[in-house]
Amino acid sequence: MLSHAGPGKGEPLNVIISGLSSSSVLTTCGIVNFARAIGFSTECLGFHLGDPQSANLGDGHGSVNQTIVLRQDFGDATLGTCLESLIGGNHFRVYRQNGPSANSGALFLAMSGKTIKLSPMDMTLVETTWLRMPLGLPALVV
Repeated sequence: MLSHAGPGKGEPLNVIISGLSSSSVLTTCGIVNFARAIGFSTECLGFHLGDPQSANLGDGHGSVNQTIVLRQDFGDATLGTCLESLIGGNHFRVYRQNGPSANSGALFLAMSGKTIKLSPMDMTLVETTWLRMPLGLPALVV
């Protein structure tokens, strides 16, 4: 299963937090608290650069936009995600399965990372490389 970020682009939904997990983690505030505990935080100063990605979780809602994006914060929950947006790092998108066909309450995560290369001459973007599964992050959270 992939998120949709334009024709032929997307990130794998590679982690599922079961709907039977602690209800305190399954809320938006709960997943943010969990993310902060492992070194991630909300968007840089509350701004999201780029368009949201969507995914079809098979729950009867069709494709829905991500609930939230949580980015590596490099030890600074306020400004660290700004650094992740600029130089790259790990991040994950959260989707909630709550449709009429499968209202499990599970959270589907698209975990990935990116590296950005800038030209040393004029600091223009040369290449963005997406990493599909950052090392050191869990493959499954229950």
